[in-house]
Amino acid sequence: MMYCKVEKMIETMDKVVKKTLHLVTPDSLKYMDSDNLEMLQLCLQLTEESKEVVKTEAEQLDRIEKKLDKLLSATNKIGA
Repeated sequence: MMYCKVEKMIETMDKVVKKTLHLVTPDSLKYMDSDNLEMLQLCLQLTEESKEVVKTEAEQLDRIEKKLDKLLSATNKIGA
């Protein structure tokens, strides 16, 4: 189902964020200008927001798929 694929994608996103944050040290933050710092914050925010949207859409797609499977099954029984 789609939700399982999304969970794997989110795990990968989390790994990328974690590794990226390891690159940002207190020293590098000292020398980072406000625009770059804001961009980093926006990227992290976008990642979190994207995960929620993708999860919601995957859940909806899985529900639709189940309904379509039931409809197909019922149609096949009628046609048999």
